[in-house]
Amino acid sequence: MPDVSDTRPDPLTDDVGALLRKLNARAGWTQEAVDLLDELLALLKRKKYYRFHGHPSRYHLQRIGESYVFDVPMTQRGHLERFRGKTVRVVCVSSGRFDRSLMAGKVG
Repeated sequence: MPDVSDTRPDPLTDDVGALLRKLNARAGWTQEAVDLLDELLALLKRKKYYRFHGHPSRYHLQRIGESYVFDVPMTQRGHLERFRGKTVRVVCVSSGRFDRSLMAGKVG
């Protein structure tokens, strides 16, 4: 789990970022927002993003569509261990009462 000080804002400059920008600009959960989320999930799956569950206080993401970029240290344990030494984007793709469904994948 990344420390808040180790994360940086997601530049949202690629195809995933374009969908995240649209999703974050939504006014509510309309059918258009649901379609954008489905499109985002399909794109993340095609890009081989890893899906896992985590608590918002550990991964610092609350709402669907929020994301950040994180340089994973070589000492990383847990869900992000597979990305040691790489830069990843972590995205919130579903929210529940106590945890969030997150996806992480290499960027850059």
